Amino acid sequence: MKNNNVIGPKEAKIYAKNLTEIGDQILKIDDNTFKGRTVIRTAKLTPKVREIGNNAFAGCFQLRRVLDMYNVEIIGSSAFEKCHKLCEFSFPEKVTEIRPETFKFCTGLQKFSFPDESNLKRIDDSAFFECSKLNRLVLPEEVEYIGKKVFFARKCLSIFIYRLK
Repeated sequence: MKNNNVIGPKEAKIYAKNLTEIGDQILKIDDNTFKGRTVIRTAKLTPKVREIGNNAFAGCFQLRRVLDMYNVEIIGSSAFEKCHKLCEFSFPEKVTEIRPETFKFCTGLQKFSFPDESNLKRIDDSAFFECSKLNRLVLPEEVEYIGKKVFFARKCLSIFIYRLK
């Protein structure tokens, strides 16, 4: 039985040529939905999107921006892996963990920000592996766990943890 609130790889063909906005009724972008679709430059989510699956945008080499992630609660492993042109990312307030390899090889990532009321508790293994242009990251104080090789890169990275409240 087909779930009309989930977009998967088959439905992605509709969006992939000129992605501007994910449909109004979509709650989840399923695993591998846009994986390897190199023509996508911008992904504009709607307020109903709650989950981005594993590898959902992996290998979208031209992806530069992901907009309107206000209500996203879950971002899967490797969701944005190898999105080389992704240069800026505003992390959603409701997400509690950055899963393994979420931003691995996002070599263009320069700016990564967290909201003032971040719920982030965990950053898993290799989450920012080889994000070589990311040179400064301010983590919420609520982070309780940082995995292995999270910040492995060729260049130096300054990491700051500050009190939100």
